[in-house]
Amino acid sequence: MTETSSFQPPVPAAAAPPAPGAGLAIAALVLGSLAVFPLLGVPCGLIAIILGIISLARRARGTGMAVAGILLALLLGGAAQTATVVGLIRLAREAKQTAQRTVSQVNLMSLGRGVVMYAADNDGQPPPSLQHLIDQGMLVEGMLQSSDSEGGRPDLFYSCPTPLADISNPMATVIACSYEDIHPGGRTVLFADGHVTWESDSSFETIAADPQNAAFAAALKEAEGP
Repeated sequence: MTETSSFQPPVPAAAAPPAPGAGLAIAALVLGSLAVFPLLGVPCGLIAIILGIISLARRARGTGMAVAGILLALLLGGAAQTATVVGLIRLAREAKQTAQRTVSQVNLMSLGRGVVMYAADNDGQPPPSLQHLIDQGMLVEGMLQSSDSEGGRPDLFYSCPTPLADISNPMATVIACSYEDIHPGGRTVLFADGHVTWESDSSFETIAADPQNAAFAAALKEAEGP
């Protein structure tokens, strides 16, 4: 007679469910890391903080990750927003400087036309000063000074003692330019043939060192002072 064994194999225990809240902590950590990117900083940072707080409130596993997510959101998100603001300020400053240079160049073009008109009415002699052009109605006084100027001094310096017809190389002879402190990094320059350029400080120094611009450079140095 065969005996039947009463042994029963052990039933495997069910896997323990994942600790509640651990996923929230992980999500908070991941989103907090994404807060460093400017475009994602605000939404990801806010969500990371919310998820991290919920995870901490539930006292679930992953508390360290939740705290790390919150800290990353605060630190990286703040850094990203600061970088964005600084970048926008820099762009605004550069845009303003570009606009000021453009206005200065347009004003110099008007000054150049005024010089030619004055010379045509005065036997080829250029105007002795900018005030002569203003008095003759060939230049508007407001074009000589921007709203940022201080002390009432014009933005533009002019000097052309030689009759236009006697200038041997008008394309390279300077008759007017912006003062040194008007535009950072350079000047707007008017040449005797009427064309206007933007020159960096080093480029203008080279132009001013040309012998044909010696008289203009000396007058400009005296006007600007040491």
